Amino acid sequence: MKKIVSALLFCALLLSLAACSQKSPTAQETEPESSAARTVTDSFGREVTIPAEVKAIVCTGSGALRMVTYLQCTDRLVGVEDCDKEYADSTLRDYAYVYHDTFDALPSIGKGGGTANTAYVEELIRLQPDVILSGYTQEALEDLAQSTGIPCVSIRAKSINFIDDSFYTAMRVAAEVLGVQERCEEVLQYIDGCKADLDARTADIPDEGQACRLRRRRDLLRRSRLYRDLLQLRPPYGHPR
Repeated sequence: MKKIVSALLFCALLLSLAACSQKSPTAQETEPESSAARTVTDSFGREVTIPAEVKAIVCTGSGALRMVTYLQCTDRLVGVEDCDKEYADSTLRDYAYVYHDTFDALPSIGKGGGTANTAYVEELIRLQPDVILSGYTQEALEDLAQSTGIPCVSIRAKSINFIDDSFYTAMRVAAEVLGVQERCEEVLQYIDGCKADLDARTADIPDEGQACRLRRRRDLLRRSRLYRDLLQLRPPYGHPR
């Protein structure tokens, strides 16, 4: 009997030693991947810490949602501004017309339509997107970030003639946040080709007619393949039909 008890105790000791020898996971090993973070520099030069993988977004202010549609990331939206739900029967805001059904089904996250802070703060806090991509002024953007506690990244383009360096910068910032840099460069290269084509068409306008040339270039741009393919979001750079 003593031998049996001794054997059992010996087995129990071995089991306890084996359990103790197993490596206990460290806090770093058990930390969920979702807590990983990275830093991006936005259009205002602000450094913003965001999740390593951005899965849920909203867009506030002028131009932000347009860029997200160009980058084909509308599947990550968890809300849209009221002004982008008003184009069921109008192509004046082409991307909002094409994606009307998608936008209309999402919660409203602000009035929209400009660069001032018109966001519905309570709704943003409820939705808790990973990042807010914004076309707000810097003051309005920082006010929104402070009010919500959500990372706010500026993708504001100060373009007067629609496309300039600030537009390219904003697109690349948005692409970095969303992890779609390859798509972004495809779109920008396509735009470069359209701009070169339009410059060739207006090259015969003399220097004294430069203001007229810019207006003509803008008007041609709005009627060109760029607007047909990007703003109406037709393949290869837009919404697949």
